[in-house]
Amino acid sequence: MKTRPRQGIQPPQVARHLPAAQIGAPLQDEYNGVAITDGLLENLTAESLIIDQARLRRINFMRMRVTRLRLSDLRMEGCDLTTVNWEQAHVRRVEMAGCRMWGANLYKAMFDDVRFEECNAENAVFAGASFNAVRFEGCNLTNVSFTEANMASVVFARCDLNGADLRGATLAGVDLRTCTLDGLRINAADLKGVIIEPVQAVAIVQLLGIEVKAAE
Repeated sequence: MKTRPRQGIQPPQVARHLPAAQIGAPLQDEYNGVAITDGLLENLTAESLIIDQARLRRINFMRMRVTRLRLSDLRMEGCDLTTVNWEQAHVRRVEMAGCRMWGANLYKAMFDDVRFEECNAENAVFAGASFNAVRFEGCNLTNVSFTEANMASVVFARCDLNGADLRGATLAGVDLRTCTLDGLRINAADLKGVIIEPVQAVAIVQLLGIEVKAAE
């Protein structure tokens, strides 16, 4: 997969002034060019949903299931995505700030030009996902599954990756130096090209079952 340089993440293309709108049951198929605050979508199920060129604040998506989801040119602030089922979602030019994503299922989702800022994604599933120009900053990624994900153009900054599962993920060039990695699940082959600090090297070696001892 061809990837863009990490510094080239494109921001959402959202107008400064948007008309206010509401979201909830019954759910429309598409929301375009609107600002929505305090919407309730908890437990809703939808076959298809498109949200484009919009700003969302404090929207409750808890346990929402969408078969075909497309999010593009979107700013999400303080939204609750707890245990959503958004498998194979298409997410492009989206910023998520302060969102709760505990246990979110984003299996095989596609992310292009996406920023996650101060999000709690503990126990979320990104297995098999494709990441192109994506940044996680200050996020709780404890016990997150990134198994078999394409992550060659992902940036992690000050993230908690304790217990995260990176087995089978494409990680060449990924910089983990500012992250915590206790209990990381990873295979030796997956470490090729990963950037870590010297102090992290001992912990990584121990995770692979190698005993580190000083010479007698």
